[in-house]
Amino acid sequence: MAKVNFGNIFRNQEDMESPEIAKLTAPIPSWVNGSYIRIGPALWDIGEITVNHFLDGYSMFTKFDIRDGKVLYQKKFLQSEAYRKAIAAKKPVFAEFATPSHISKGFFSQVVNAFSSKGITDNDSLNLFSVEGELFAASESCHIHNFKKNNLETGDRFDFYKLFGVHMACSHPQRDAIGDLYNIATSFTTGCKYQIIKVPNVGTGNAKDALKKTTNFATIYPSWNTCFSYYHSFAMTENYIVMIEQPLLINFVKLADVKLKAKAIVDILEWSPSEKNRFHIVDKRTGEVFKTKIYSAIPFFFFHLANSYEDDGHIVIDVDAYPDSSIFDTMMMGRLRKRELDGADVCRLTRFVIPIIKNVKDVDKGEYLSTLTYTSANAIREGDHIVLSREEIGAPGFEGPNVSPIKHFKKHRYVYGSGTCCNGFYANALCRVDTETKETILWREEPYFFLGEPEFLPSPNATEDDEGIILSAVSDGRDNGKDFLLFIDAKTMTEVSRAVFDNQIPQCVHGQFLPDKKMRNCFPSHYVTF
Repeated sequence: MAKVNFGNIFRNQEDMESPEIAKLTAPIPSWVNGSYIRIGPALWDIGEITVNHFLDGYSMFTKFDIRDGKVLYQKKFLQSEAYRKAIAAKKPVFAEFATPSHISKGFFSQVVNAFSSKGITDNDSLNLFSVEGELFAASESCHIHNFKKNNLETGDRFDFYKLFGVHMACSHPQRDAIGDLYNIATSFTTGCKYQIIKVPNVGTGNAKDALKKTTNFATIYPSWNTCFSYYHSFAMTENYIVMIEQPLLINFVKLADVKLKAKAIVDILEWSPSEKNRFHIVDKRTGEVFKTKIYSAIPFFFFHLANSYEDDGHIVIDVDAYPDSSIFDTMMMGRLRKRELDGADVCRLTRFVIPIIKNVKDVDKGEYLSTLTYTSANAIREGDHIVLSREEIGAPGFEGPNVSPIKHFKKHRYVYGSGTCCNGFYANALCRVDTETKETILWREEPYFFLGEPEFLPSPNATEDDEGIILSAVSDGRDNGKDFLLFIDAKTMTEVSRAVFDNQIPQCVHGQFLPDKKMRNCFPSHYVTF
C-alpha cells in the first residue's frame, strides 16, 4: 500500500503582489476558459503560537485564471476579523475548531457573548458558493464573506444569526435545477434543532435581495435531548433533501464552555459508537419531514458525499464513510508536520439505498425493500424502523469525491477522488472509480506530490460522465519542488498538461470552477449562477 509523503506542504503562505504566469508542459484544451478558485487554511503559525489543527489555519483564496491556453495564478488571505485580530495580537483571538482563544476576556463579556454570534470565529476556510452571482466564502459558523472574483478582495461579512437566528451552518449548500439554494443550520437559543434554509433564486443579481427572502423551509429535531450531530454536508436529489445524523455529537449544554472556559469546539465533540446514523428525509416540494425512522446498520463518520439521486422509488447516496471520527486527530498540526499517519482510519466510497417510504407500517417486518439490481446495498424493516446495509466501492483511503456536473442529482457511473491525507491504495494519487464494474484507474507519479481535490470540467456537448478534464492543484513536498496545476483526461486518467509555478500553492479544502461565458454551455444551468 502506498504512503502519503507530505514533505513540506504545510508551510505558511504569503499574499502575492501580482499574478504569476505558468510554464506549461503541453498545450491545454482550447475550450477550457474560466477561473478555478479555491479556499483553505494557509497560516498556522501566529507569533510564537502554532494553532492545533489543520482546519484552524487562517483562510486563503487561490485562483487559477485559465484563458486562451494560458494560466495565471494568484493568492490572497481572506480579511476576516479572526485573521486581522490574530495578526495584530500575534496569537489567536477567536476560538477555532481545536484551538482555544488566547485572549482573556472579562466574565461579563463572555456571558453576554456566549450565545450570540459576536464571539464566533469568521475564519471562513472551508468552501465557496454563490448567491445571485455574488461569491461567498464559508465555514461551519454563522459568518460568511463575499469577495471579488477578479482580485480576491474581501467584501462584506454576513451574519446568519442576525439574518436567520442560527449559530452554525453547513459549509456545503446545494443548488437545485431552478436555482434555489438549500442549506442546513442549527440554532442554540430557540431549542436545539436543525433548520433547512432555503435561499430563493430572485434573479436580481443582488445577494442581499435573496438573503432577505430566505426562509426556514423545514425543521428537523435531533435524535438526542441534549446533543446534536456534527455535519459538514448533506444529500439532495431532485425532490428530496436527506440530512444524515452521525454519532459525532456536540453537547448542547457544554457549548457555553467554549467561550466561558477558553475551550475549543473539539473539546465538546464526542464519538458515540453505540449510536447509529439516522437518515432524515425532507420533501423539497412540500417541506414535509418524513416520520419514518431510517438508520444505518453500522455507524460511520463522513465529511463528503459524491452524489445522490432518485431511482424507481429509491434514493441512492454515495458517501465517503469513515469507521469513526479519528480523522480529526490525524489532522492535528503536530501529527501532520511529523508525518505521523500510520494506523489512522481511512474512508471508503460507500453506497446506501433508501426506499422512499412515508409510513414504515406500509411494509412488512423482515422485508428487503430495495429493488435495484445494480447494487448490493439494501434496506430492511426491523421493528418500527428501517435499517440500511451498505455497499463498499473501491479500496479504503478515497476522499474528495466528485462526479461530473452533468450528473448532479442523476444516476452516475464514475466517481473521482484523491488520497488526501490518508495512507493506502489511493495515496499521492488521483483516481477514477467505476461504480458499475468497480474498476479503479489511478494517476500517480511521485510520493512527494500531494494532490488536491479533483475538479471536473465537462467537455463541450458531453453526454457521458467521464468526458472532460480533471483539475487538481498539486503541492511538491520537496524543499526545491515546483507546485503545479494538473490537467487530467477524465476518461483515461492520463496527463494532458501541467501549469508549473514558482510560487507555492497551498493545499486548500474546496474550490469551484467559474466558467467564462463561452464555456457555460458545458455545465447544467443550476451550476452556473455568476
